[in-house]
Amino acid sequence: MNSKLDISVERVIRELARVAFFDPLEFWNEDGTVKPLHEMSEDARRAIVGLDVAEMFEGSGEQRRLAGYVKKFKLAHKRLFHGHQAAGCRV
Repeated sequence: MNSKLDISVERVIRELARVAFFDPLEFWNEDGTVKPLHEMSEDARRAIVGLDVAEMFEGSGEQRRLAGYVKKFKLAHKRLFHGHQAAGCRV
């Protein structure tokens, strides 16, 4: 355990497990819209390695208004865990 960094074998394995086993359905509401980050589980949020948000507008000048957002999530690659060894364990 590295106490300065709060790193332990158990914590590393727990983080690897979160990425390996997250359920992509945790990102979506039942109606197909994306959940706000604060409504996602911690495990789902930890699987996100990148997030881009773009505002989309309609009209121009004084008629310009926000039409919505484009949200792009970059997720950790699960393929890293298939058929490889991590932290001395078979995964």
